[in-house]
Amino acid sequence: MTLSDGERARRIGAAIKRYRDQAGMTQREVIAAGFSRAQSTLSSYEKGTRRPTADDLAELDRILITGGALTDLWHSMNRLAGYASWFVGVVEVERESIVIREYAPLYVPGLLQTEGYASAVLSHGPKSHSPEETAEQLEGRMERQRLLTSERCPQLQFVVEEHVLRRPVGGRDVLCAQLGRILELAASPRVTVQVIPMNSVEHHGLDGGFLIFRHPEKGTLAYTETRYSSDPSDEQEVVEGYQTVWANLMGSALPSEASISLISSIREEMELQ
Repeated sequence: MTLSDGERARRIGAAIKRYRDQAGMTQREVIAAGFSRAQSTLSSYEKGTRRPTADDLAELDRILITGGALTDLWHSMNRLAGYASWFVGVVEVERESIVIREYAPLYVPGLLQTEGYASAVLSHGPKSHSPEETAEQLEGRMERQRLLTSERCPQLQFVVEEHVLRRPVGGRDVLCAQLGRILELAASPRVTVQVIPMNSVEHHGLDGGFLIFRHPEKGTLAYTETRYSSDPSDEQEVVEGYQTVWANLMGSALPSEASISLISSIREEMELQ
């Protein structure tokens, strides 16, 4: 069963304290040994009131000489949450970002998906996945959406191709519910959805989807993924390239109000079929 964010934080926090005690070190001594966070932050990690990042745990592994045990635990906990091993770092960046921009040329972005739509998408994943693994992935995807109702919800901007909104993934009823969910979320001042109409001319996003994260500590990162891997990058040339593509996509997309009207009309068409 998928562990909640709070339970994962508590288990990892207890492990940090256990290994610190085994090393015979106080929190102050851990900071003095080179841990890059404040003592108050380390304390909150141990109490389970705040989640450490993979980089934090790698530092603690080095300082406490755990043999990588904390990092291994972090990956194990996130695998239990239904995230692919190569995606867990992206989930952490997603949770902490202040702005997330996504171009979606193939399917509705994961953060906007209903459970029914997500189930249909994931059911067409790698054939090697068992029903149990697919169910865990579904739970993980739904868990990610807690971000939408959290106090730290970032500014979310999506550009979606019109054909994505017309493809009956999971069937007509599932698609209608999905379009309704998009309209509901787009009513939030923190969520913007724009649509590139099917009759638009060629544009710069034809080579594939991507995300751009603005992170308070890591800066701006560009992210792409395939079925089996992901490629986050903070290289200036890569980031600037995707930011240029994003600007061009915004120019090709309908304004927000017109996009919402189009989504509403597509939903009405689907309901009448």
